[in-house]
Amino acid sequence: MESRMGSGENRARRRLATLALLLGLPSVAVLHGAESPEKMAGRNQTESAQTPRVYERDARKLPRLNGAVDRLTSWQAAQVPVRSIIQDNLTAAADLNTVTAAPGLKLASSTWDAQHNDAAPHQCAVIPSPVVGDTTHLVHFVWTYWDSLYPLDRWVKFQSYNSVSQAFIHGPDGFFVSGGYDWYRSFAGFATLDADDEDRARISGQQRDVPQVPSGDFCSYWWEQSASAFAVFTEGVLAGSKGVIGDLSDDILYPHITVDRQAGTDWYYVVSHTESANDNMVMWRYNGSIWQGPYVIDSTPFLSYNIAADPTSDKIALISNGPPISADPSALGQVMYRLSLSRGDDWGPVNTSGLGDGNRIFITDYTDPSGPSAWAEVVGDYDNSGDLHIVWVEQRHTNVGDQAALKHWNANSNTIATIHQAYWDNTGQNSKRKLNAAFPTIGFGDGSTTCGGG
Repeated sequence: MESRMGSGENRARRRLATLALLLGLPSVAVLHGAESPEKMAGRNQTESAQTPRVYERDARKLPRLNGAVDRLTSWQAAQVPVRSIIQDNLTAAADLNTVTAAPGLKLASSTWDAQHNDAAPHQCAVIPSPVVGDTTHLVHFVWTYWDSLYPLDRWVKFQSYNSVSQAFIHGPDGFFVSGGYDWYRSFAGFATLDADDEDRARISGQQRDVPQVPSGDFCSYWWEQSASAFAVFTEGVLAGSKGVIGDLSDDILYPHITVDRQAGTDWYYVVSHTESANDNMVMWRYNGSIWQGPYVIDSTPFLSYNIAADPTSDKIALISNGPPISADPSALGQVMYRLSLSRGDDWGPVNTSGLGDGNRIFITDYTDPSGPSAWAEVVGDYDNSGDLHIVWVEQRHTNVGDQAALKHWNANSNTIATIHQAYWDNTGQNSKRKLNAAFPTIGFGDGSTTCGGG
């Protein structure tokens, strides 16, 4: 995670490259315009040689809490010699929260780049049909918010869009749902959400529950909306998610939430991961009256995982990666899922017949040590007809280079298809985590919220 944030210079390159893509500008000129010819030549020579790219376990560490202002100042300084249309647009906007040339509807702004460490299931959610008698049909959004004014904190923010009136519900930038013991020190983030059958948002994320600054323990949290379109949430700590006090390594973090929408009572599932003490994936579920858990249901060194719930039956699936990419040269990354026919009753705590390595169902069967193989990012979901879909990043050459593709599998056809190929060398990128195609997400609506006019 620390390497994802990077120095001020690397942050500048990433932000300038992103803006260049949005505005249709040549990214190479923007990326390197602030470098001296000597520095550019040296960097190009270094990057011209392909080096092994191995997933770094330490890359998922929480970022340090200092340096926000320095990074912002450094990024602004890097733009001065460029004087491109990007700089002119930003100057005209008078702040960093407005990009007038961006497509679509502006949802909000945040200077927190790494919304998730690996791929995550949902930061937006919509139910297949509106609540009976309701004049709204909402699309819910959640994200990690950060700004340079309060570099010691970050927050979880929430917004809803009414697809009937075509307007956002909660002001121009949404509102804060996180808070914990202290709104200015909770350091919340890494949020996901889903919606129940009454169109209420259910959110998961992490934050502190006691004042420990600049470092301390974190817990997995849940937030529950009181009613559709209301800016009122209750919050709670997921039991057992904070380990030994003062030891971050055994805290259970990075929660991903799923709502099982069926006739009758909705069930909620949250899956989190131990920070670094082990590779356990831990589940809680809300069965309509109480939270149950935590249960250890599987293990993986990666932070891409989620439970998908079938809206037509009691099936749920845990989607994840395995075995570790960096374990040894012959241990290729694979995509797998674990299936329960009883809403997870066979995943514990009493009946554990659905656990164990023998109950893993592998989607991929990569065998060539040179590649391709599954990278550290996978997500899955059920469509409205009850078919499971899984999307993942496939690295073309195992642990070498940036070339990658997005792959898709669904249970109905039981076949793998290519969504997108990104088979080119990216010498302008110097990262050990991000490939040319990265961080997919997946979800299903009902076709009522198209991008036309937005």
